Amino acid sequence: MPPKRGSVFNSGSKVDRRLELKKIFSIIDLDKSGTISLTELTSVLTANPNLKQFFEHRNASGSAFDPSSIFDSIDSNHDGSISWDEFQVSES
Repeated sequence: MPPKRGSVFNSGSKVDRRLELKKIFSIIDLDKSGTISLTELTSVLTANPNLKQFFEHRNASGSAFDPSSIFDSIDSNHDGSISWDEFQVSES
Protein backbone atom coordinates (compact mmCIF):
# COMPACT_ATOMS: atom_id res chain seq x y z
CA MET A 1 0.00 0.00 0.00
CA PRO A 2 1.54 3.35 -0.99
CA PRO A 3 2.30 5.93 1.65
CA LYS A 4 0.09 8.88 2.36
CA ARG A 5 1.53 12.26 1.50
CA GLY A 6 2.47 12.89 5.10
CA SER A 7 4.69 9.85 5.29
CA VAL A 8 6.55 10.94 2.17
CA PHE A 9 7.37 14.31 3.63
CA ASN A 10 8.14 12.96 7.09
CA SER A 11 10.70 10.50 5.78
CA GLY A 12 14.11 10.47 7.38
CA SER A 13 15.98 11.60 4.28
CA LYS A 14 15.72 12.82 0.73
CA VAL A 15 16.69 9.32 -0.42
CA ASP A 16 13.74 7.82 1.49
CA ARG A 17 11.39 10.41 -0.02
CA ARG A 18 12.71 9.74 -3.52
CA LEU A 19 12.25 5.98 -3.09
CA GLU A 20 8.67 6.45 -1.87
CA LEU A 21 7.89 8.76 -4.78
CA LYS A 22 9.40 6.25 -7.21
CA LYS A 23 7.17 3.54 -5.74
CA ILE A 24 4.09 5.72 -6.18
CA PHE A 25 5.13 6.59 -9.75
CA SER A 26 5.58 2.90 -10.55
CA ILE A 27 2.14 2.04 -9.18
CA ILE A 28 0.49 4.70 -11.35
CA ASP A 29 2.51 3.81 -14.47
CA LEU A 30 0.26 0.84 -15.28
CA ASP A 31 1.79 0.04 -18.68
CA LYS A 32 5.35 0.48 -17.37
CA SER A 33 6.18 2.89 -20.19
CA GLY A 34 8.13 5.22 -17.92
CA THR A 35 5.47 7.92 -18.15
CA ILE A 36 2.02 8.40 -16.66
CA SER A 37 -0.98 9.13 -18.87
CA LEU A 38 -4.17 10.84 -17.76
CA THR A 39 -5.97 7.51 -18.21
CA GLU A 40 -3.52 5.74 -15.89
CA LEU A 41 -3.71 8.48 -13.26
CA THR A 42 -7.51 8.53 -13.35
CA SER A 43 -7.75 4.74 -13.16
CA VAL A 44 -5.39 4.42 -10.21
CA LEU A 45 -6.84 7.35 -8.27
CA THR A 46 -10.35 5.99 -8.76
CA ALA A 47 -9.36 2.53 -7.53
CA ASN A 48 -6.95 3.47 -4.74
CA PRO A 49 -8.15 5.76 -1.93
CA ASN A 50 -4.65 5.99 -0.41
CA LEU A 51 -3.21 7.43 -3.58
CA LYS A 52 -6.17 9.74 -3.93
CA GLN A 53 -5.41 11.00 -0.44
CA PHE A 54 -1.75 11.48 -1.40
CA PHE A 55 -2.82 13.90 -4.15
CA GLU A 56 -5.44 15.78 -2.12
CA HIS A 57 -3.03 18.70 -1.62
CA ARG A 58 -3.35 19.43 -5.36
CA ASN A 59 -7.12 19.73 -5.13
CA ALA A 60 -8.54 23.22 -4.74
CA SER A 61 -10.17 23.75 -1.38
CA GLY A 62 -13.81 22.73 -1.45
CA SER A 63 -13.81 21.59 -5.08
CA ALA A 64 -14.58 18.13 -6.40
CA PHE A 65 -11.60 15.81 -6.76
CA ASP A 66 -10.43 16.13 -10.36
CA PRO A 67 -7.67 13.85 -11.73
CA SER A 68 -7.48 15.98 -14.88
CA SER A 69 -6.53 19.09 -12.89
CA ILE A 70 -3.97 17.10 -10.92
CA PHE A 71 -2.51 15.74 -14.15
CA ASP A 72 -2.29 19.23 -15.69
CA SER A 73 -0.56 20.61 -12.61
CA ILE A 74 2.17 17.93 -12.81
CA ASP A 75 2.60 17.76 -16.62
CA SER A 76 4.80 20.86 -16.69
CA ASN A 77 5.79 20.64 -20.36
CA HIS A 78 2.17 19.91 -21.40
CA ASP A 79 3.09 16.99 -23.65
CA GLY A 80 0.20 14.82 -22.43
CA SER A 81 2.26 12.57 -20.16
CA ILE A 82 4.00 12.84 -16.82
CA SER A 83 7.65 11.84 -16.78
CA TRP A 84 9.52 10.73 -13.67
CA ASP A 85 11.35 14.07 -13.66
CA GLU A 86 8.07 16.03 -13.73
CA PHE A 87 6.58 13.84 -11.02
CA GLN A 88 9.48 14.11 -8.59
CA VAL A 89 9.86 17.86 -9.12
CA SER A 90 6.14 18.39 -8.50
CA GLU A 91 6.27 16.52 -5.20
CA SER A 92 9.46 17.98 -3.77
